[in-house]
Amino acid sequence: MLDVACGTGKSALPLATRGYEVSACDISPAMVQQARRRLGGRARRVFAADMRRLPACGRFDLITCLDDALNYLLEPADLHAALASMRRALRPGGLLVFDVNSLSTYRATFAMRFEREGRGRSYRWRGEQSGAARPGALYEAVIEVLPDAGTAVSSRHRQRHWPRDWLAAALGRAGLECVAVLGQRTGGHVGFEADEELHPKLVFLARNPRTNRRREEGPHGRREPVAIAA
Repeated sequence: MLDVACGTGKSALPLATRGYEVSACDISPAMVQQARRRLGGRARRVFAADMRRLPACGRFDLITCLDDALNYLLEPADLHAALASMRRALRPGGLLVFDVNSLSTYRATFAMRFEREGRGRSYRWRGEQSGAARPGALYEAVIEVLPDAGTAVSSRHRQRHWPRDWLAAALGRAGLECVAVLGQRTGGHVGFEADEELHPKLVFLARNPRTNRRREEGPHGRREPVAIAA
């Protein structure tokens, strides 16, 4: 399996400990270093890569892309490029599993401000959503990390809400079959009928068809644009 946008490796580790042959990648070299330390000898390969342009790194039975990584892709063309890139890395019949933030998360969490204490540091979340949340809109939040000693660090997080029907259309255009869409409740509990108003995240399962269908290209071999609104 390949874990795309692996971050520190926390999503790949449970699969590695269950006997999967795990590879992982992230666009950030710093995250790749942390993932290598966390996974150690359990990973076949951990490397830096942009999910929109995955290098030739083998064919996989399973690809995961978790923790709302696709929401950081802000344009339809980038979303399509990422899905098509992951499809090319899947074996025929292979599965892609990814999650996205729901509209209820942007309406609630991205409008909140709160602080939490951790070991030797505290975290501040400042959502910048105001007014009514709209499907397909852009949302922003700032996270500040304040250590007990040292300099505070802040990062801005800009995401796009991808509605369920947009994602289903994008999967089809990338040559993937949408198998299921599940709801994820707080605490990581998955297996419910997906509801944008109830579940913080939606989890998509898609399959690379065993037949060689070229949905990415039109009748004259030209790549068709993604037909979803910006």
